[in-house]
Amino acid sequence: LGGGALEDSLPALHGLRVLSWGRDDEVVIPPQAMRAVLAAARRLGGVVVVDLPRRVDEGVAEALAQLDLGLLVVPGELRAVAAARRVAATAGMVLDDLRVVPR
Repeated sequence: LGGGALEDSLPALHGLRVLSWGRDDEVVIPPQAMRAVLAAARRLGGVVVVDLPRRVDEGVAEALAQLDLGLLVVPGELRAVAAARRVAATAGMVLDDLRVVPR
């Protein structure tokens, strides 16, 4: 997958290209597909933002392995902090630089 082909296929708003799906859809992305899309996005240059689900499957693990920096956005509530701790423990097994952002 070429960077230009990816860029041309995605909708743009104010110069931002978005690849997404609905929140209600539980989509499992094969690791090879995740790898190909992220490689194409990186070839375009600039910042690539990946909004990942809480669950970690093979595609999510592939994305985590390619991240330079992970930001875990956490609401300032006790239950959310406890849940974030579990997510951080799992993501931290794959991601070298994981930071918490309180919301």
